[in-house]
Amino acid sequence: MNELGRWITGGTAKPFYARREFTVERKIKKAVAKVCGLGQFHFYLNGKKVGDHELDPGWTNYHKLLQYVTFDVTAYLHPGKNVWGAEVGNGWFIKEDEHYTFAFPPFMPPNPNPYRPFGKQLVLAMALEIVYEDGGKLLLTADEQCRVSPHPVTMSNVYGSETIDHRPLQENWASPTLSMSKT
Repeated sequence: MNELGRWITGGTAKPFYARREFTVERKIKKAVAKVCGLGQFHFYLNGKKVGDHELDPGWTNYHKLLQYVTFDVTAYLHPGKNVWGAEVGNGWFIKEDEHYTFAFPPFMPPNPNPYRPFGKQLVLAMALEIVYEDGGKLLLTADEQCRVSPHPVTMSNVYGSETIDHRPLQENWASPTLSMSKT
């Protein structure tokens, strides 16, 4: 995980938004983002979702292995002000049972492998490396410069459902035109 830099959290087991503004100063040769959101994430650059992935990263035993996804993001960036953003949800990392109603029938023995959360807070790690045409590099990570905000999804469960409260919804939250307050 060292190549992803530091982690940031929403400070909660609830889904959150994260974003960071940055400036591209020269012509880009190549840009690659490595992203890990525990439980799951969607990644954005300049208001556009990167890739067609859903439910990333895949399930794993988080005590043994943390997975990340690598994206070529060269085409998403432009000279001047840019923004990366991520939505981080529960996924398999912290399953919430607010609306989950499945139970084993009484005639069956107890579940031998009951679910246990892997952590107490959802987390995001991200490293965006930009290589300029002149050979210079810029490395951005999920760090204290990121802005974190509550997400409208207040509970998500990979087995059941999600609860949405539209009050914290922020239009264009991952675009360069919005400035979220740091929480």
